[in-house]
Amino acid sequence: MEIKTIQATENAEPDWEFLDYALSLEKQWKDSRARFTDKELVDIFPEAKNIIPLKIREWEQVRHKITNSIKTKLLVIKKQSAKEHQWFWREVVKYLDGQRLVETQGHLVRLRRQLALARNDRPKNGAITDERIQRAIAVPLVDIAMRRIKLSKGGKTFFGLCPFHNERRPSFHIYHANNSFYCFGCQKGGNVITFVRELEGLSFREAIKYLTQ
Repeated sequence: MEIKTIQATENAEPDWEFLDYALSLEKQWKDSRARFTDKELVDIFPEAKNIIPLKIREWEQVRHKITNSIKTKLLVIKKQSAKEHQWFWREVVKYLDGQRLVETQGHLVRLRRQLALARNDRPKNGAITDERIQRAIAVPLVDIAMRRIKLSKGGKTFFGLCPFHNERRPSFHIYHANNSFYCFGCQKGGNVITFVRELEGLSFREAIKYLTQ
């Protein structure tokens, strides 16, 4: 018996009806997934107390690698690129590595918050509650930064001269989408709490009170 092999041609028409059906199933699955707060997650998974520290170390290693990569690339740009081209390559580094660094920092912030909840080591007097920390993190960083520095809008970020070191060309960026910042000059970055702590010289508790007063 002769077996014929059927080969798809480059011009074969996709089964759009099936693709639409598959996409609708995926959307239904995503919409049906349970969404938990950090407190609910650590209550559901008590073993998180032992797992989260390992994850924090993993993400810290990722952050360290990204930071070193950025420093190395900026150094190479400074040494090997013509001055008139350096701004372009710095923007490339910001686009490729900057967002990854911000996302990594976001993971670390959440993991540390979850670890605090799992260990139940929040202040006993309730002065700095998790709810208050969440309110502080949600304060628009752009509004806080504009009190001290001039910012310009560029694409998905705001940028300006870094308030943490002297510079002539703006290298300080605020990522409005996740309310975080990063300076490609001094490599400082974080969320709005980190910004206030660095700028005002405050402790974590003082920064929370500053942002939520």
